[in-house]
Amino acid sequence: MPANLKKTCSLCGGKDHNVATCTLPGAQRYRDALRSVRPCHLKRKARVLRGDGVAASRKPGKKAAFSSPKAMRSMKDMKKWQKKQRKWYSGTSEKVHSSRKDRAQETPDLSHSVDTQCATQTLLAAGFLTKLDTCDKCGHGGLHGFFTRPGSKENGQLYYRCDVKECRAYTNVLAGCRWLKNMVRFRCINPSRLYLTIQAYTHKQNPRRQDATAFGVPPKAAQCIFDHLRSMEVQAAERQLKDMKLSGQIEVDATSIRTFRFGASSQSFAPEIRKWQAKHKNARKPTHFICHLRVAGAIERGPAGRVLLDVLPLVALTPGARPPTESSHDVNQTRFFEKIQRGRGTRIHADGNRAWKAEAKKAGFQFSSVSHSRMQFVKKVPRKKLFTGTQLLDSFWKILKQFVVSNLRTRGKFDRRVDRRLLDQIKAFMYRHNAGHNLWKELGKLAKKVDADDLAR
Repeated sequence: MPANLKKTCSLCGGKDHNVATCTLPGAQRYRDALRSVRPCHLKRKARVLRGDGVAASRKPGKKAAFSSPKAMRSMKDMKKWQKKQRKWYSGTSEKVHSSRKDRAQETPDLSHSVDTQCATQTLLAAGFLTKLDTCDKCGHGGLHGFFTRPGSKENGQLYYRCDVKECRAYTNVLAGCRWLKNMVRFRCINPSRLYLTIQAYTHKQNPRRQDATAFGVPPKAAQCIFDHLRSMEVQAAERQLKDMKLSGQIEVDATSIRTFRFGASSQSFAPEIRKWQAKHKNARKPTHFICHLRVAGAIERGPAGRVLLDVLPLVALTPGARPPTESSHDVNQTRFFEKIQRGRGTRIHADGNRAWKAEAKKAGFQFSSVSHSRMQFVKKVPRKKLFTGTQLLDSFWKILKQFVVSNLRTRGKFDRRVDRRLLDQIKAFMYRHNAGHNLWKELGKLAKKVDADDLAR
């Protein structure tokens, strides 16, 4: 049997040991000298311990029932082995993941930092709450408040009290919040939490319901409040698109927000497919089509320039085709030139698209443009102290694409057309831009208008 070469000592030549365990006199000094002259890149690095450092002072535990995942026979055995390994590494028998209920209890409630009385007065002044005058129970008694209901387990709630001696009924102050429907289900909402939730919605570009959980508001309640605020923004944007008039120096352009595909036999996009077949009679029908979600806009130049946004019709394209440009039909459908006030100081600026120029001249507006295909982005207007181009609107498109949530699906879940929530985000962005820094006040006016319409019914 050949000798074991790995046990040969390089110092004394022994066959039963190596230099690490050699007992020859001077062997320790020899080993120290080897370590000192050894290159730094060959030195063995110290073992890095993970965790909180408890594993360094702990003795090795017992081996798990299974030495490796390869030796397991079923998924149940694998999960059992992983659970034992986690316990052995952490040195504790507590559960690793807490439940949703435990995490909700660990979340701090920041609504106590806001005084309930001040929050109620702020909501009343802004218009998010309507002061009630008549008791709903007796029908003729007046209401006085605000009071905390004695013996109530609901924290932070305020009530009106009827002044009729025989009634003395309590009415929650949030009953005057008529714009927020179905709020009776969420009994954990009080004026402080409602105030902080609306603040989180108005001060963030893309508010999420997780932003309101720090105030003690459940996710479903926060989503309900956000949905009602978003619906008010969408309705106000639709009214602006119908009634608002622009003036001064106007920039017009269009951009593509999303690109999606649909099958050649899709029933949801049958009108677009028929238009493509009528235009390409002798072409072979592809397996699928590409479509761009295009948005047209008109914006005023200036620090407080208002904007109008409208979604253009969908156009079916073959894979690899160039994105469609704005046609005269698309420009006429936006009806932007009907919403621009005529005057000597009004001028239309575009990026070289022929449809915008033709329709602007037909409407009788002064027109100037640049040619992006020739890498021309800014040009001086002859005999005018003006520069033409769409620089302002191009930067506006970038902000719009950042506002639209990227993980929101393009096509709807039921009708399979463009998702309504995606279109609502475009309208909400238009309203927020026109509101500027007064979004809190403008939303309060919308809520007050909704409450007045509800009372009129």
